[in-house]
Amino acid sequence: MGSLEYPASDSQRTPGLVDARTFAGEPFQVALLREIGWGATATVFVGTIVNDSPSPLVAVKVFRDTPDEYHRDLLKRELRVTRRISLRRHPLILPFIGSGTLGRRTVIVSVFMKNGRLSAHLKARKGVLRGWRDLLLQVAQALEYLHTVEGLVHGDLNCANVPISNSGNALLADLGLCAPADEAHRLGPGNYTLRYAAPEILLGPEDPSAPSLAKSRASDVYAFGMLVYEVLTRERPWAGLPDARVILEVHSRRHPSVDALRHSLWPSFPSRVWARLCRRCWKLAPDDRPSMPAIVEMLEVGASVEDS
Repeated sequence: MGSLEYPASDSQRTPGLVDARTFAGEPFQVALLREIGWGATATVFVGTIVNDSPSPLVAVKVFRDTPDEYHRDLLKRELRVTRRISLRRHPLILPFIGSGTLGRRTVIVSVFMKNGRLSAHLKARKGVLRGWRDLLLQVAQALEYLHTVEGLVHGDLNCANVPISNSGNALLADLGLCAPADEAHRLGPGNYTLRYAAPEILLGPEDPSAPSLAKSRASDVYAFGMLVYEVLTRERPWAGLPDARVILEVHSRRHPSVDALRHSLWPSFPSRVWARLCRRCWKLAPDDRPSMPAIVEMLEVGASVEDS
């Protein structure tokens, strides 16, 4: 589905009324207030639930018409995954309310998070990054849940796909590229965030005769390493390089310099720990990367040491 962009100004107003149903089947309507983000296949609005007092703000993801079969399949998959996960109510997955229509277009309604996305926080915050390790742990725990309990691959993990809840927790969102782990290769490599994409996605398998690896738990782990890097340095991976050069760097088996982590604004967690984690996540061979349960354990141990 690709990452959504969230502009600094959300003054653009687009009225509309959405007919929707909760995933339990109860009907409701949403009045759209204004546009707050957009992506390759959808636009996101903030709205209010009609005839609900007090009327809570909700986020409404409005999908554009999808004439080709590939994008129709992606939409069906996102609806299916969203419905399935919403019924589980995991505390670190963006809470979804239901789905519906706006004219001929399909929509998904979720709880509106006033704190925005992790990417916006990185740009806005200055000075010491207090509490950010907890946010990274929460992202890791949410991804571990997808991998081990739901048996899903996220497929497009990056800072723009991590909203911050109203209570200050990191949530996992934008599940349009989620797929069962044994079917993730069918997604193909065509939808990804380039600077978070694993080598096997950008370049294909080292052995040309081998089947395409495409999306996998291991490619999610690679992306998590890039997310850690961006949070700690507050620079996107390969900052200063054009996309074409990034592909060349990956082709040459290079990754962002972990030297930058030595200058990260994190006072109490050793930079060498983060550097080692990133290097392990960025291993060229997918099988050499750690699992998300192993990463969660490492972060939890670090948390207990720091808090003692």
